[in-house]
Amino acid sequence: MDGKKAGSLRFSWRRGNATGKTREEHRKILRRVFLSPDGLEVLRLLLNDWSFFDVCETEQQRVLNEYAKVFLYEKLGMAGIEVYTDVIPELHNEE
Repeated sequence: MDGKKAGSLRFSWRRGNATGKTREEHRKILRRVFLSPDGLEVLRLLLNDWSFFDVCETEQQRVLNEYAKVFLYEKLGMAGIEVYTDVIPELHNEE
């Protein structure tokens, strides 16, 4: 299925992909950017804004938290364990 489905976080990788790069090529670029020292700081700010580290009490927090997970998995290609072993310790060391 291509495109966004109502009530879900599905998206089309092709939408907005004017560069002609593949999903894997985009992931490599995003990982290189977000896993650099400055990128980790930006990622920390985004994950905080997206309620990734919070207990979600509102629907808005839950939606943002879910988007953070989609971003980490779909855009950066990171499985849950990799996030917690590689990225999260780095983020906590930055503070």
